Amino acid sequence: MGIASDAGKLCTSLEDECEGAAALAASRIYTGWMARILVVEDELTISATVAEWLAEVGHTVIGPAADIESALTLLAEKGADMALIDVSLAGAPVGLGLAEMLQAQRVPFAFLTGYSVTLFPVALRDRPRLEKPFGRDQLLSVIDQLITMPTVRNF
Repeated sequence: MGIASDAGKLCTSLEDECEGAAALAASRIYTGWMARILVVEDELTISATVAEWLAEVGHTVIGPAADIESALTLLAEKGADMALIDVSLAGAPVGLGLAEMLQAQRVPFAFLTGYSVTLFPVALRDRPRLEKPFGRDQLLSVIDQLITMPTVRNF
């Protein structure tokens, strides 16, 4: 009888933990505001994974765009609330120019990069960065950070 009682306590404890984990996962699914997020990334595996992770929690993915021209076209046609930008597209650091344009228009963005922050222009060093490789939780944490920025607006 003592063993059964202990087993019952263990099951209840595990159920509580599972319910707590489910509640935490649910909070990751709905933040109260779903953003339209431009993804600018030329590595297909990364862009597809980022798009999948964002869609899983309810955000709308604009793109992904593999080059600046496509990114600018998507912004003009569909707009975006925020952006995730790879610094280096096709081997050139053209993502920095897009970042400067978005900063001037007060559109929140974060970098997807393998570059050290010391290689960034000083005016962009304080922007959120996801260092490659990164995981789902890191990505969603940066999105939460961008959502809470006072400059979030439609493009």
